[in-house]
Amino acid sequence: MAALHDISEDESVNIKVRADIKRWMVEMVYGKAAQAMDMSGEMAFKPVVFGGESDIAD
Repeated sequence: MAALHDISEDESVNIKVRADIKRWMVEMVYGKAAQAMDMSGEMAFKPVVFGGESDIAD
């Protein structure tokens, strides 16, 4: 992982590659957003709720 860290800090490497490496390293530690656990240890999925009337025809 040290070599990846060095690559992610090297400014001569494409910024997209550096960002992808940093994202991957963070996901290895914390998990992907959908896999992250809340403080009680339960999966932290929350439904998306839209308010108001829908303008989509039935």
